[in-house]
Amino acid sequence: MRAHRPLVFIVLALAVGPLAQSQSARSGGGASAQLLQQMQQLASERTSLQSENAKLKKDLEDLRKERDTLKNGQQALDKRAKASEAAVRNLDAQIALQQPVIEQGTADVTAAEANLQFAQEERARYDGLMKTGSGTVQRAQQTDATLRASNAQLQHSKSGLQAAERKVDVLATDRTKAVAQVDHARAVEQQAALNLS
Repeated sequence: MRAHRPLVFIVLALAVGPLAQSQSARSGGGASAQLLQQMQQLASERTSLQSENAKLKKDLEDLRKERDTLKNGQQALDKRAKASEAAVRNLDAQIALQQPVIEQGTADVTAAEANLQFAQEERARYDGLMKTGSGTVQRAQQTDATLRASNAQLQHSKSGLQAAERKVDVLATDRTKAVAQVDHARAVEQQAALNLS
């Protein structure tokens, strides 16, 4: 008897189906019209949801692209800030290297001043000897030439020292600008990070 159960259900389904159809036909088709209306409404809602889903997918893709653009921009800002920091370190190193040049220039000026003073004293001695007739013209000319050379050497040493000191001023100004660029780049980078969050 168990083997015949599925067959019984099929027969019952075939018998009840036309009966249900005949009852709905007798009731004026209201149930099927209502069912058809519900199906149309569901189909309309489905189309609306599919359209909204497509729009949301597009918006999500646009947001992902914007996020990637912001990340790339933030990475570029980070590189720019690091480059500015490297420029500051480079300027610090140049300023530090300039200090020995200034010290050397100061020593050169001191030596040139000493040489000039010696040449002036030597000239004064030979001027005195020339007035008494004890000095030679050649020796007087040599002391004159030594005095002019010492004076020129002093001017040269002073110019070198001034150039080294001015270079430090220029490097310090460049460093101030580079620090400002670092600060600006880091501020923009922080703003970009805030925009990403």
